[in-house]
Amino acid sequence: MAGQKTICLITAVFNDWGPLARLLSDIEQSFAPLGVAVNVVVANDASTDPLPAQFPGMAARQVVRSITILDLRANVGNQFAVATALSYAAENKSFDAVLMMDADGEDRVADAITLLQTWEKTPDRVVVGLRAQRSESALFKFFYRIYRGVFRMLTGKHIAFGNFSVIPATLLPAIVNRPELGHHFSATLLRTRLPLLEVPTARGLRYSGQSNMNMPALVMHAVAGFSVFADVMFSRILIAASLMGVLCAAGIVLVTLLRLFTGLAFPNWATTVIGFLALLATQIVVLVLCTGFLLLTNRSTTLLASLERAKLVSRVRTIGADQANRQAG
Repeated sequence: MAGQKTICLITAVFNDWGPLARLLSDIEQSFAPLGVAVNVVVANDASTDPLPAQFPGMAARQVVRSITILDLRANVGNQFAVATALSYAAENKSFDAVLMMDADGEDRVADAITLLQTWEKTPDRVVVGLRAQRSESALFKFFYRIYRGVFRMLTGKHIAFGNFSVIPATLLPAIVNRPELGHHFSATLLRTRLPLLEVPTARGLRYSGQSNMNMPALVMHAVAGFSVFADVMFSRILIAASLMGVLCAAGIVLVTLLRLFTGLAFPNWATTVIGFLALLATQIVVLVLCTGFLLLTNRSTTLLASLERAKLVSRVRTIGADQANRQAG
């Protein structure tokens, strides 16, 4: 890269101190030819395992310059944790770009280099890792496709990426100031309408352990993504409900005319059809009212949650090369 760039690596950890240390070691080795400096911000999502005493061994590191660990007061999940780390970095760190990665190895370091090189060529865009190859089961992939299809139908947006991305520092405020960020990073990124550039990546193998992304987690992740576009979904539901209401009213009028002016003599058929259409129209109205109420509630809770990000951090710990050298001496 032309001139030394400073990259802020953002990740969240729940007990995965070993995989995180291996990730930093891989970055130290693989990023050396790039000529970049990496400052790491880790959201510790209320891990029950303590930080190892010698973590992560900063002495003699040239690429990874410092590690800032944000100890969160409660376990809030990956999305809110990384949102907290992003907000902290935006307010307290100086860098050229943010690199978002999972700490477990599923975001490959080789692909991270590709994202960074792509960002250097297109510094005015957010570069996202498109999952061209996944490693989950066939059943999981099937339901994931359904999720993507429903998401596109309800929101009009195509989503095929996760947290793995490079964000130019100049574009970061447009992301961290979105109140929905704690719900779903990639959906929020789509909501900002920032220019995106998708780069195909393959899902790597975890350094250790098993992924927490199962079917219930996928459902909750999908619901969180939908909540980011709650107002768009409400508009589409309202339009569809209006069309259905018009069709129900037209059906009631048509059945009434047929009953009064034709010789159709099926017992009670008109009453049954009219009753069904009236019930359907009532349910449509109730659905619209409930959806509108949920939209207002979601906006209130989302705004309150965004205001609580800073209060969520109980302690900030920084590990740097200078500090590690003093301890070694």
